[in-house]
Amino acid sequence: MRYPILSRSKTEGLARQLVRGELKPNWELERQWVGSGQEIELGPLNRVMSVMRAEFETRTSKVANDSPEAFEGRFSGDVHIALRDLPIEALDDPGFWRYLSLVDFWWFVAVREAPAIGRGNVMTYVDGGKECVPFRMYLRAQAIRDGDDYSLAGALPKSADFWRSHVIRVKTGTAPALARSFARLQIDKAMVSDEVRPFARRMNRLWSNIVFHTWDDDDCDRLLAQLYDEMYGAQDPASDPRSLDS
Repeated sequence: MRYPILSRSKTEGLARQLVRGELKPNWELERQWVGSGQEIELGPLNRVMSVMRAEFETRTSKVANDSPEAFEGRFSGDVHIALRDLPIEALDDPGFWRYLSLVDFWWFVAVREAPAIGRGNVMTYVDGGKECVPFRMYLRAQAIRDGDDYSLAGALPKSADFWRSHVIRVKTGTAPALARSFARLQIDKAMVSDEVRPFARRMNRLWSNIVFHTWDDDDCDRLLAQLYDEMYGAQDPASDPRSLDS
């Protein structure tokens, strides 16, 4: 199969023109194709983005659940479903995510990251890395996916740093049971930044003697509950006594 990409240099030039409002690109001319044969199917993503944009543009309030941050979480699962069956070659190619950033997601990127873009930092959010908006939505959903259940991806209001710093950028994002348990704990405890950061550092150190990829949700729930008890005070005295050093 073949899929569309944008080179980094072309992405930077186009993005900066889009920021200035100077351009309505002809994507048929700007994109390159990688691979051969049938084109990948992007219709499902187009439909997801149409629904997301319609809901976003008809918001009636500015409450937390209507913020760009909340929309990023709420639609992460839909984005993952639309893309998860595409060839791994496309999903591993930063050029593909650059293409999606400008063609399908630009309207949202421009709002979601408006402060940074206003300071001249546009490439961070469209260049295909882990801060690239569509890619980080995909990674967030993948991190907590449980079959077709992605509800945890949008369950935490005002949680950008939680997902970016403590799930997507670290090993936690590669172990869905652990990521789900961490999200559930944060929903329950609502740790502030000064609490969640040391907690996440302590949790990350556990990878040195635990293979979290082999653990299930119950295992992770018990372990994180114990870790929270040790750091911030006891919860339920019947908590599992699993040793953190085992």
